[in-house]
Amino acid sequence: MRARLLVFLALVALGIGLWFLGAGEDHLPAPATVKRSAEPRPNATKTSTSTNADETSHLQRLEELRENFHREWSHPIEFYGKVVDENGDPVEGAKVEFGWTDTSEDGHSEATTLSDADGLFSLKRATGKRLGVEIKKDGYYTSWQKNQFSFEYSNTNESIYHEPDASNPVVFHLKKKGEAEALIRLQKHFKVPKDGTAVEVDILHGKPVAEGFGHVKVQCWTDPQQKNAQGLYERGYNWRCILTIPDGGVVERDGEFDFLAPEHGYGEFLEVNMPKGMERWTSDVERKVFIRAANGAVFARGIFRMIAAGGHSFYLELDINPSGSRNLEYAKEKEITQQRIGDVGLGRALEEARQRRPKTAEEEAEERRHLMGQPMGTAPE
Repeated sequence: MRARLLVFLALVALGIGLWFLGAGEDHLPAPATVKRSAEPRPNATKTSTSTNADETSHLQRLEELRENFHREWSHPIEFYGKVVDENGDPVEGAKVEFGWTDTSEDGHSEATTLSDADGLFSLKRATGKRLGVEIKKDGYYTSWQKNQFSFEYSNTNESIYHEPDASNPVVFHLKKKGEAEALIRLQKHFKVPKDGTAVEVDILHGKPVAEGFGHVKVQCWTDPQQKNAQGLYERGYNWRCILTIPDGGVVERDGEFDFLAPEHGYGEFLEVNMPKGMERWTSDVERKVFIRAANGAVFARGIFRMIAAGGHSFYLELDINPSGSRNLEYAKEKEITQQRIGDVGLGRALEEARQRRPKTAEEEAEERRHLMGQPMGTAPE
């Protein structure tokens, strides 16, 4: 997705450039018609000569811009890459999707290939300006922290300018997926007062509850924003918030694929303090966290985000294991929805989710045939 977004942005730039550069003969205003009287004005000939010279100069500049534009978007593109797993071993059969901006009718071109037994792949004989590369394989995670997805071939001043080297391929990192467990996925905003009044949340059901019944408690203290002598609001104001886990603890995390919650090292609360005048003051703070709740009966992994401006709320994005297991690796097919918990209770919803498994390739193909309106058990044409 990120590579496609970068290509899309480059295409927007291409469209703007083409529009601008196309504003030549087709879009130039028609020369003004000079009406001559019986007694020509003394400056008439001089004015006409000046106008024609200006038009010629303008057309020459447009032509130079066209040539520069075409040159910039027609650079030779070669790319050499290698796909490895979390242990540095080559990954065979990873799907590689290329997309690059160019001077073609659509403004971009695409290609796909697969990594070989050594994890290697390449793109040759292409021309353009910027290349996007996306790597994926079933059963693997793609690393967004380690991988670069966009490469510039025209502007040497760009930080992502790339010079291809077959002997030194760009390395892309994948991680093999482990065994996912039945998890609850919570993604929700909650309003919180500015005066320190606590809001407690039952993360299993995803709703605020009375004090003393929540797995998570959030408090925030926010001062009013002040105006200066000119009557304008000053930048910044004092605010702080505290995330507390009443019967457990919280610890910050930093790993991209850290799916196993730690056994130890939790603190009872996490505090964010943002005094006015702080060099990197902001009204929106995000922390990646592990949560141990309900005296170790519940573990969670995700994001806590405090938004002190505007509606004054906090946001929880958590994958929650209600079984007491520290494994927090998520898979959609094993998700426990809060709707199902409300319908049948947590115990039954958990057991149902545990019994689910990913569809096999044959089952997915059969499902596609069914959606296409073909008889089950037949091969699509």
